[in-house]
Amino acid sequence: MNGSVLQCFWNNHPPPMATSERFAVGVALLILTVISFILNAALGYLVWKSPVFDRLFRLYVVSLVTAALSYLLTNCSILIPTALFHVNFDDPYNTILTVFDVVGYLAQIFTTTLIAVDRFVLFYIIGVHHGVVYRRHPIVFCIPALPWTASILLTIHTNLIGCYVRTNPFTLTYTYECSECGLYEPILYYLNHALPIITFILYCAIYANILVTRQRLRTGENSRKRRDAVRLKLLVGSSGNDPFSVIIVDPRTGVATWSYKGSELQGAAVGIVEPLGVNGDHLVISIKDRPLIHAFAVHPRDRYHQKSVVSGVIAAFCTTKDGSLLFAAVGTQVYIWLLSSGELLTVIDAHYQAITRISLSADESTLFTASTDGALSCYLVSDIISQDRDRAVEPLRKWKAHTLAVRGLSVSSGSNPRVASCGLDHLALIHSVSLDEVLFKVSADRPLTACVLDPAESRLFLGSDTGNIAQINLYALDDRSEILIQVADEKNERVPVFNGHCDEITALSVNGDGCLLASGDSAGKYCIWEIASRQCLKVSSMRSTISSLRFVPNWPSLSASEHVSVHPVFDLQRNVCRGEKIWIRHHDGKDYNKDFWHDQLDHLLESALQESEAAGPNSNKKKKSLKKRKKSIRPSEGDESDVVVLDDDILEISEGSSTVRNGGVPGLHDVQFV
Repeated sequence: MNGSVLQCFWNNHPPPMATSERFAVGVALLILTVISFILNAALGYLVWKSPVFDRLFRLYVVSLVTAALSYLLTNCSILIPTALFHVNFDDPYNTILTVFDVVGYLAQIFTTTLIAVDRFVLFYIIGVHHGVVYRRHPIVFCIPALPWTASILLTIHTNLIGCYVRTNPFTLTYTYECSECGLYEPILYYLNHALPIITFILYCAIYANILVTRQRLRTGENSRKRRDAVRLKLLVGSSGNDPFSVIIVDPRTGVATWSYKGSELQGAAVGIVEPLGVNGDHLVISIKDRPLIHAFAVHPRDRYHQKSVVSGVIAAFCTTKDGSLLFAAVGTQVYIWLLSSGELLTVIDAHYQAITRISLSADESTLFTASTDGALSCYLVSDIISQDRDRAVEPLRKWKAHTLAVRGLSVSSGSNPRVASCGLDHLALIHSVSLDEVLFKVSADRPLTACVLDPAESRLFLGSDTGNIAQINLYALDDRSEILIQVADEKNERVPVFNGHCDEITALSVNGDGCLLASGDSAGKYCIWEIASRQCLKVSSMRSTISSLRFVPNWPSLSASEHVSVHPVFDLQRNVCRGEKIWIRHHDGKDYNKDFWHDQLDHLLESALQESEAAGPNSNKKKKSLKKRKKSIRPSEGDESDVVVLDDDILEISEGSSTVRNGGVPGLHDVQFV
């Protein structure tokens, strides 16, 4: 070291440090430096590779880690040798080796303040933050480089004017002593204190915003709706025979709030899991490799469980919102059961090969099926459940959409549904039912195994066999009707990619407001993503392939201590009924006129009279016999049923013994005609 600088340090710190004390300090510095180097390097690698954080925030963290490594580099190059071996470096080696400490320190405080500003904008001006961050312009990702640019330029200028940082061999510290810093001395002093204070104030403002937001959610006018939206649960089904293969997860915490042990399944592997209707009182489970289907109550204290034997293994099924109809795919056929009586209404031959997916439209007027032959079919539900057995049911629409098996099917909401499908032929298509044409086509570099449309029909999510999930923004395609994508290309700004799985994607689901995406793969891993930032909020796994995944409301049956539910008749018949019984639901309650239903019965009897008149020569006798023996249709308070006899034909009016809330199963006012 130059004599003038050494003398300056000696004058400021005349008593030298003892040898043992210097050695202890050197050993401690060496141990801390090695540990810090390992931890920072591991942190930088994990953050950079992890899909939990968005790309911009990962660059911020890498910037901080790099600043810390710059500190450690200075320790290894000059401070530790000075402490352990009494090595005193002369200028310019001292200033050159110590300059990394200055650059790292300035980069650290600048980056820390920049992160605080970024989080502040996220909480207070979220529109600006999303507009800047998620536009994914190359200039946006230059923001984390600003602290380093400022640090390097500031360090170069201070060294040019003679304001050096050196290692003091007497105190074993980095110092600006014995340098002519001029105006930089007060600037650096106040900068070292001002930036941490600014960072502290910004984080206090962020915390205040969080408290205010929580208070608004509790007491605001729309707090109930917001809480209901947040309290959405995630139904997860795993196609294995292990216990607790069906669970309901809280997306906020990732903790299972409900689980089904599966002891009633007797070791059978779970197939598809669907709620019976929208009330959430019961769940329906098909068995993966057996022709069985189970129904059981969701409430823990309700021991209801029924199973039915069907004609074959059910590959897919769905139910109406009121739980009155069950549509099941068995092989190449679709079976439709009336759950109020268990009757098999009809069986249709829908495809030439096995059906893989089945779904109802939002208004439940149309049924969509997909199969391994690559075809999609659209049927009117009214045509399917018609009592006319003399003719085959023809599909309303039929598309030869794919050349290989269809693995994903998603139907949009609204009265004009759009159908998204994907298959092993690397294609994804969106069809319009009303236009009967392909609206959009996606060609991928890998087989596509799952797809889902968000509720706003603005984004399409495609899962591949490699575990990547591609997001296609349908309103940012510049009027293109066909695109080519690479599902593993993270650099493509137009097609964001979610990376969190290593195995084939088997299920995708989007919540009601379109902010969360749930994904499951063939290894049993499922993730909950924030769509806007593509951050993985929760990750968990089950023991077998994820077969079912959907967001469901926070049903009362999940949390209520006492809950009364009405059980369905789940004795499913295996032979098609011939129309002997017709179940008619009571009026929906909008017309409270007590004579309404009796007028309907009178109308039915008049129709029966007209048919009898046209039946043959004995019709007049039957008519007279009917008029003599006809009773009043208006029953008294205590009457259970009335019987009207038409000679040998009996028209029996009986009331069901079950009760129901909000429909879906036979109720007190369901009437059966035999």
